[in-house]
Amino acid sequence: MKIGIDARMYGAQKNRGIGRYIEKYLQYLQEIDTENQYVVFLNADNFDLFNPSSSNFQKVKVNILWYTFSEQILFLKVLNKYKFDLVHFLNFNAPVFYKKDFVVTIHDLTMTHYSGTRATTRNKFLYKKKMIVARWLVKKVCHQAKRIIVPTEFTKGDIVKFLKIDDKKIDVIYEGVDKFDFKIEDIFLNKRFGIKKPYFFYVGAAYPHKNLELMIKAFRDFNASDKYQLVLAGPKDFFYQRLQKESVAGDEDILILGKVSDPELSALLKWAECFIFPSKVEGFGLPPLEAMSIGCPVLSSNATCLPEILDKGAIFFDPNSIDDIVEGLKKITTDVNFRNDLVAAGYENIKRFSWQRMAEEILKIFKEFD
Repeated sequence: MKIGIDARMYGAQKNRGIGRYIEKYLQYLQEIDTENQYVVFLNADNFDLFNPSSSNFQKVKVNILWYTFSEQILFLKVLNKYKFDLVHFLNFNAPVFYKKDFVVTIHDLTMTHYSGTRATTRNKFLYKKKMIVARWLVKKVCHQAKRIIVPTEFTKGDIVKFLKIDDKKIDVIYEGVDKFDFKIEDIFLNKRFGIKKPYFFYVGAAYPHKNLELMIKAFRDFNASDKYQLVLAGPKDFFYQRLQKESVAGDEDILILGKVSDPELSALLKWAECFIFPSKVEGFGLPPLEAMSIGCPVLSSNATCLPEILDKGAIFFDPNSIDDIVEGLKKITTDVNFRNDLVAAGYENIKRFSWQRMAEEILKIFKEFD
């Protein structure tokens, strides 16, 4: 078969979770499939990041931005030119007038659960219009797709409930998790980042649904004696800048580091007292799994898919309760046996997740169209 893959969001450094998903998917798909012919579409900013390792994979530069009118018209023309047997869209933003067979990955329906105007830098009126279009688009694409791939049972339930899709055409395929093994001494953290005390760690975006303001309030309640620091890593975009101004300014025990490399992330996870994940909405939850992979205890919200993914490898809290977070921090920092049991349960939990297995299960779907 001739299969097209929309990888325009390739690259974890720029596109976070979806970008890493695409990276790993293409890496392992190349290893397991040498028969089908693939055309991988990329943009100028990530074209050089993906270099096919298998002769049946070809990359093509299209330079058409996602979530734009151009992808609905120009990308449609590109796809029609290739006459594919099947296309895999790796996010919901597919050209709605594409009429041939396609599979789509839907990572989550966050827009259904959380769409307040604090989640945008745009004009509020324009943002509301954008959300209306996005909801229409994801519904249209899901109805047109021959198969829908989702990362959790929770997201499958969302699609059935909110989009009225037959659950028989939805496949739950868990993502994978990498185990970090970079060797960096803890003294590096002080020299590089100014971390001087035992600390709690968060990595990810600062969008409103990530619930970082509540996490910061809970940390301050817990840290009345100033024994700890709270360290956050993520791109210093508008949302982190707003968080710094409104919630962090002047507090030397809260550090916002900006983006960190994988070796730096490995060190930050390895030496943290625990990883905190306070999100109110998630489609999968890769950061806490990465924390588990390196032996970092996880304190997580019990919202949406997180209990499904983290299972017994995390201690959970109500994402609306400061007291719940404080109690979790107390338990992790005072009960050594509980902490050790939590780390062991985390190691056991991540055995359920494999990027190679994810690629194999997606390939099985492709073969049904042959």
